[in-house]
Amino acid sequence: MWWSRALVCLMVLALGPAGCGFQPIYAKPRTAESSAMATQLASIRVSGIEDRLGQQVRNNLVESLSPRGEPARPLYTLKVELSQSSGGFASSKDGNATIERLTVKAVYTLSEQTSGQQVYSGQARSFTSFRYIGPRYASTAAERDSEISAASEIAASIRTALTAFFSDPNTFKKRQATIQRQQPMLPTTTDQP
Repeated sequence: MWWSRALVCLMVLALGPAGCGFQPIYAKPRTAESSAMATQLASIRVSGIEDRLGQQVRNNLVESLSPRGEPARPLYTLKVELSQSSGGFASSKDGNATIERLTVKAVYTLSEQTSGQQVYSGQARSFTSFRYIGPRYASTAAERDSEISAASEIAASIRTALTAFFSDPNTFKKRQATIQRQQPMLPTTTDQP
């Protein structure tokens, strides 16, 4: 008899999220709404971004937004501006930096292709680090790996924000405004005494 109660409880728990409006962002598309989301994301043209790091971010964005290639007739244009800073995070006994922290900030805007009207904007940040290793080549390779990781994180963050925006633009804008009012910005190296 106890197992029938357990079964009923299990069924109630399993059906609970379905009634609350829960929709997983990372689930594979199963409905027309999900495929419409993929179509919206695939209709975004990513503008060129300066520097090597910018090209890595752009390539990651193009690959994740439109895996079949860039859209022939884009509905939206995504412009991304990057700023990058680095500084010693840890040092050895002789005062030389042994671990470097790389901070990348992206400010992006999504505009309609035809009118140029901005429909969404946001920011993304990535904090990565790399270790200085004896040979110079190894340290340079570690720095490049850190940049690749930062580019991937920035692109994933932008894609997630765009997915949330397209799922319900009005609700998302209200939520973002509330979060930005409540969340203090992280201190930067220029904020420190």
